[in-house]
Amino acid sequence: MNRSARRPIEFVCQSETIDVATLSGEKPLVLVAADAVFDRTRVGVDASTAGSPLQLIRAAEAEAVARDPQRWLDSIGQGRVDGPGFALRVVDGKSATTARRALLRSLRKPIDGFVSRHLNRPVSLAISGRLASSPVTPNQITAIVALVALSGAVLAALARPWWMLVLAAALFQAQSILDGCDGEIARLTYRSSRLGAWLDSICDDVTNYAFCFGLAAGQARTLDQPALWYAGGITLALQVCMSGVLYHRMVRLGTGGDLLALPYVSGPADGGRGLRARLMRVVRQVARRDSFIFAVALVTALQLPLLAFWIFAAGSWAVVATVIVSDWRLARARAAPERPALLPAGRRSKGGEV
Repeated sequence: MNRSARRPIEFVCQSETIDVATLSGEKPLVLVAADAVFDRTRVGVDASTAGSPLQLIRAAEAEAVARDPQRWLDSIGQGRVDGPGFALRVVDGKSATTARRALLRSLRKPIDGFVSRHLNRPVSLAISGRLASSPVTPNQITAIVALVALSGAVLAALARPWWMLVLAAALFQAQSILDGCDGEIARLTYRSSRLGAWLDSICDDVTNYAFCFGLAAGQARTLDQPALWYAGGITLALQVCMSGVLYHRMVRLGTGGDLLALPYVSGPADGGRGLRARLMRVVRQVARRDSFIFAVALVTALQLPLLAFWIFAAGSWAVVATVIVSDWRLARARAAPERPALLPAGRRSKGGEV
């Protein structure tokens, strides 16, 4: 709803247009100013806050707003950018700049590892901020990133002269950086989709596995060691089977292609203070995808492609072990009968002594 709105007014819910006259019942509706930019995490918070561009109203109030939209717009504030999210109206150049910065900041993820926080995310956000207003789509970005990564895999397989390995490593790391752009642009332009999530997950796996096999193939040719062909093939088969298991799990649980939405039964909590908990935190940081890819790319650029392959292969085996243990723990948790809560000794229930 904007300042130039005139009757008749239509309330839009996703892609469906709703006439005010058809609204009924006591279920609240979220009314959003058309010039509002907001983080979706603020919908449930700001909708109950006075002066917010997101407001909870009843169906009976919708007609009053439709009769005088200007009065409603004058009654709400400009919004806020503080706290865990933002919701503000873009009414001038200053507020547009503030909204743009808030949008880009919201794209950072709590799960980002060290390399993502300090290298990948700053670069990808700078690129996404410029591409968001272009006609390029998130899925097109995913395809471009896949081509970049596959080019690196081909160069890793060629392996000679030395600069090919440097370029292969650079392309592999570039893929890790650019991989964030498709999701960032999708969220910036509200074009997230299940197809995009699946395409991103599949392309990530294909490009990573191709680079791993390319390292093995390149060294099998360069060092004349046929055993490396078998090592690369076995590792590739293992990686494909692992992805098949994870894809099946995503389909079964309906995560929409989002690998991070899969439930995992972890070990010690990150907040633990013991030696084991501290070691697990270090291992998780090193094993994060951004750190792992950076390490493989760095070792490859240092002309140690065989070591890079074995690091990649060992990482794949470790992930397989994690998936197996996770499945076993989840299956055991589902099979375990629910146990009644035990009261401390000496406490009495309604039925007598416990």
